[in-house]
Amino acid sequence: ASWASFSLSYFDIAYDGRIEQPSINADRDLVLQREERFPGLVIRQPSAAEAAAFLAADTDGLIDNATATAFDPASQDILAVFPNLVLFDNRVANIAIEGARGLDFKASGELDTAFGALSFGLNLTHTLDHDRRVTPASPAFSLLDEVGKPVDTRVRAKGGWTRGAFGAFVYLNHVDGYRNPFSTPESSIDSWTTVDLSLRIEASELVDAGFFEGVDAMLSVQNLFDNDPPLFRGSLLGVLYDSTNASPFGRYLALHLAKRW
Repeated sequence: ASWASFSLSYFDIAYDGRIEQPSINADRDLVLQREERFPGLVIRQPSAAEAAAFLAADTDGLIDNATATAFDPASQDILAVFPNLVLFDNRVANIAIEGARGLDFKASGELDTAFGALSFGLNLTHTLDHDRRVTPASPAFSLLDEVGKPVDTRVRAKGGWTRGAFGAFVYLNHVDGYRNPFSTPESSIDSWTTVDLSLRIEASELVDAGFFEGVDAMLSVQNLFDNDPPLFRGSLLGVLYDSTNASPFGRYLALHLAKRW
């Protein structure tokens, strides 16, 4: 016997008053270059009262001095130490408006052969647009195809073989390439393709009874060929990969044993 199914879905998701930080992930380093996205949240040439209010609001110690200049808020005037100080309110709040539209394509099928059952599957998501407003008064900007942001195209394909107690499945994962505005000049992050493997034995199919009745064993290998994540050039934190769209862990093996009673 054989069968196949296909589906194509359209999604349109809208968020209003979303709880999050105005600047998230890697784009925090570009806030002053994209100041128009953050109306009312960036204060250039703050007054002494505004600077003091910012320091007083730091009740949990999250404001960190990442400069090479020493500063003691108890004994020094912050504007005297940092005359070019710019304040950015990046606190979590119900302010963001966000929307995403795209297509989901799925295909699956199975074919019986003399060598066992063959199966396949494909999941493809293509995001048409994913826009965000930091506040209701902000201009909309795209969240797609940039470091720390969603990628427009993702694919996961599967091929499988089963026969009696044995099964083998291989998965191909693909993340499309995208922009890297943090390097000078602007560059790009390469696409990333990895392969996963899963091998299964249902021992109860091999013996009539005894301890192995109901025993399953599965060996899984993620990133079979140990492909490194694409290089993220220009990272100010020294993290040379995009943690939103890639993993640094390389090949990963797991053995799962289960017994049913």
